[in-house]
Amino acid sequence: MIKAFAVSNYRSLKNVVSPLARLNVVTGPNGCGKSNLYKSLRLLAETAKGNLISSIAQEGGLDYTFWAGPDNFTKGMREGSAPVQGSAKKQNARLRLGFVGEDFSYAVSLGMPAPQGFAGYQDPSMFQFDPEIKRECIWVGDVYRPSNCLIDRVGPVVKVRSGQKWAVYNTHLNSYESILNEISDPVAVPEVHAVRQTIRNWRFYDQFRTDTDSIIRTPQIGTLRYLLLVAALLTPRPLPCWY
Repeated sequence: MIKAFAVSNYRSLKNVVSPLARLNVVTGPNGCGKSNLYKSLRLLAETAKGNLISSIAQEGGLDYTFWAGPDNFTKGMREGSAPVQGSAKKQNARLRLGFVGEDFSYAVSLGMPAPQGFAGYQDPSMFQFDPEIKRECIWVGDVYRPSNCLIDRVGPVVKVRSGQKWAVYNTHLNSYESILNEISDPVAVPEVHAVRQTIRNWRFYDQFRTDTDSIIRTPQIGTLRYLLLVAALLTPRPLPCWY
């Protein structure tokens, strides 16, 4: 079971951390972000399938999915006396998604590629509008700390904790591929395997059409059909004979 879900800088969600129970109901007025919370969880699920980058592209690209509001809320915005509106970004924007599980927790951070010719950037992308996975982490516990982190991916480098030290596992991971899709050794890195299987077991039931042309809204002609119902009944015990 997922114990908590977190999303940052996704559409109308600036920074949300939502504890979860076995049954969760999200309510609110139109336009408050209910659908975005669900979409962000589904977007995170695409990481384990290798479809994260393509799913963002289908939404219009990373720039389109970024939080468009201000970096910081003023006192007037909080009180409602000033409108909430966007401002010039002072930092490189990052889309962050993650969850806390019963065994392991996981988080991924995405951003735009560095400009061509940027100092220290060795592998510029030919597709400057395609997002890159900047960092991924797998840790134990409800809150990330450097001391409880087991897998740490920064750029193309993936490190695995070995006792009290770190061991480099991969130094050439593609910027558009997740460790959940590229690393599949259940013996050397069982944490990655466990997180991948956890996410792949998630199920989403939102494929039912509800528009005016949906089959469930289209009038149908009623017809008579006979259904054969077969039931297995428990044979009762025979009544005892009294002599």
